Amino acid sequence: MGVDQGSFVVTLRFFFTVLHPRPLFFVYSCEAPAMEPVVSAADQESSGPLLDGRGRLRFPDLEFQVSQERSARGNLWIVSVVGRIANHNHFDVNRKITRLFSGIDSDVILDLSRLEYINSSGVAILFSIFFRVRESGHRLVIGGVHAFLHRVFSLMDLPPDLTVMDSVAEARDTLLPNDHSIH
Repeated sequence: MGVDQGSFVVTLRFFFTVLHPRPLFFVYSCEAPAMEPVVSAADQESSGPLLDGRGRLRFPDLEFQVSQERSARGNLWIVSVVGRIANHNHFDVNRKITRLFSGIDSDVILDLSRLEYINSSGVAILFSIFFRVRESGHRLVIGGVHAFLHRVFSLMDLPPDLTVMDSVAEARDTLLPNDHSIH
């Protein structure tokens, strides 16, 4: 096991045992990368865009579709996750998602309605996105949670300020109550 993975295990164990007083069920794969992997100099200095011309970030079996809306309260990112987050793609996903959400200046709705499968590595990536958005002073609400995801989320304690809604419309209403000026 590399130093990064060991640090991740210690950090994860500290987070879930010290910061969350109730016992948790959390499956950790020894092959999972750190929640905040080291971003290579090439990634940091890359002048190439992460998103293609249609606002998509693509991986094997997975795609993040990013759109931006404006409202009276500011910008709102809608990030639709389509496909599967599993061991075969989680390292690259985590590395690029870290770059995508660095310095974000908007609230975020994470639309999981088309997420077919997620394992513990994927849940760690979702937590990483949530904490990165929160650290930037913005809010993230998860929407489009179907039965499989309800089951996955019911097996763990989510961060207390993470809001999970059944639909994207409910997530939007949570972030922008009484705001009908989105266009």
